[in-house]
Amino acid sequence: MGNQRKKRSFCIRWGILFFLITAGGAGSLWGQSPTPTKTWIAGTSGTWGTAANWSGGTIPTTSDVVAIDGTSSITLDANYTVKSVVFNHNNANTVTLYLNNHTLTISGGSLNFGQSAGATTPSNVNIVGPGSIVVTGDLDANEKAINTINLYNGVSITVSG
Repeated sequence: MGNQRKKRSFCIRWGILFFLITAGGAGSLWGQSPTPTKTWIAGTSGTWGTAANWSGGTIPTTSDVVAIDGTSSITLDANYTVKSVVFNHNNANTVTLYLNNHTLTISGGSLNFGQSAGATTPSNVNIVGPGSIVVTGDLDANEKAINTINLYNGVSITVSG
């Protein structure tokens, strides 16, 4: 019975991912990470809306490609819109994004999981709700990276475009 549950869970996860990609109109599942214009520099934890937590000393805007690396826990403190978000762009660690009842909108770019260099070191992303991520663009997972993406506590991810 345990093996049947594991197989069913695997099929459900991939079935949901396939549905999101085909029904949501996501353009590319296997893609190369876009080049970041803003990088999380706060270290292990902090809030999205604190300018000092980002390279350049300003909060990411609608034209920014955001890179979040390292072992980081980031909490949304409001609704934000950026062009793209790249989790674990240069290294493989565990990044946790707390949506905190807010929405992160990715407009015209991509939500990308995995290192741009195509490393084979496991990469972990935890997205904790309640809250949502709205993507008008692509949902990308680097085909050469080993990614574990966990969604907790009422996370909604909508992909269209």
